[in-house]
Amino acid sequence: MNHSAPILDGNSDREPLTRAFGTVSFGIVAVDGFFLISGYLITKSFLETNSVSLYFTKRGLRILPGYFVSFWLCVLVLAPLVGAEINVFSPSNILHFSLRSFRLTSPAVPGVFPGLPYPNLNVPMWTIAYEFRCYIMAAAFGLLGMYQARNRSLLIGLVFLLIVANALTLFPEYRYGIYKLTGGMQADVRLFSVFETGALYFLLKDRIKLTHIGAICAAVILYFALFNRYTAEAAFTIFGGYLIFWFAFKIRILFLSKYDNKIDLSYGIYLYAWPIQSTIAFNFRTISPWLLTIISFVIACAFAFVSWILIEKPALELVPVLARRDRLPPKLRFWYRPAAAPPREDTRPAP
Repeated sequence: MNHSAPILDGNSDREPLTRAFGTVSFGIVAVDGFFLISGYLITKSFLETNSVSLYFTKRGLRILPGYFVSFWLCVLVLAPLVGAEINVFSPSNILHFSLRSFRLTSPAVPGVFPGLPYPNLNVPMWTIAYEFRCYIMAAAFGLLGMYQARNRSLLIGLVFLLIVANALTLFPEYRYGIYKLTGGMQADVRLFSVFETGALYFLLKDRIKLTHIGAICAAVILYFALFNRYTAEAAFTIFGGYLIFWFAFKIRILFLSKYDNKIDLSYGIYLYAWPIQSTIAFNFRTISPWLLTIISFVIACAFAFVSWILIEKPALELVPVLARRDRLPPKLRFWYRPAAAPPREDTRPAP
């Protein structure tokens, strides 16, 4: 819900974080925060899953069904209503959009939302392909033993280099040819560095102490670092990550979180926020960013609820069924070696 000002204005001049610091926006913070949390949870999932095939099955069932439904709703339902210049139902266009969806890209239909600065049906979907690439890299790192204790110093060094490379923008941002499959180099560096920072927060959870004093120090460092374009995103990756995990594990559960733990609306809101915001802005050009945010958030929550009940939750309910069919013994999980359980004490009475 952080795109209201850019959707209306074509820039971030009215975006609160950009006005305050001049370096980052809520959009950047939201994407990086998502990849931090994802890195933590996906690494945990990988290390607790019996096989690579089951790991990818779980990951695919979490993101792909919701993505495909949202993608085709944008193309076949929304696009004709907001000025599409092509017949989206023609066989050739159906094939074109099918290929785009298989690459996990955003739905691009010419002519939609005429007059808006960003005439795109669902811009935020660009991160889904990068998220899936992070899943692949997480599996590769696990299979190479990078998550084992003896290699964590190497992993820390690699993540540090990636954070520096992102801060200095060392790589070009090509989006053509092979990069349609691999993604832009700079974006890969940026998002994988954030994802693996989240992974390190999981791997080092016994060493990183999440305290109130630590959170205050992290917040102070982050505040001053956000004023410099070279340190802003790096600081958010490290110290913002600390604040995110401190809040998640050390702050008493919020009232709304009790419901969100059973009904996960986060992915659905991500999938439907942009098209809802753009549709409202398309019909009410003078609406304020704050009002646009409030109205679209309420509607996006409703769409997310339907997506969770009808698509995402049923897909996730297939995981236990498939896990029972996955016959790879736990002893073959060569990427993870949990501590051996202590021998069971014999409590039988002596003869």
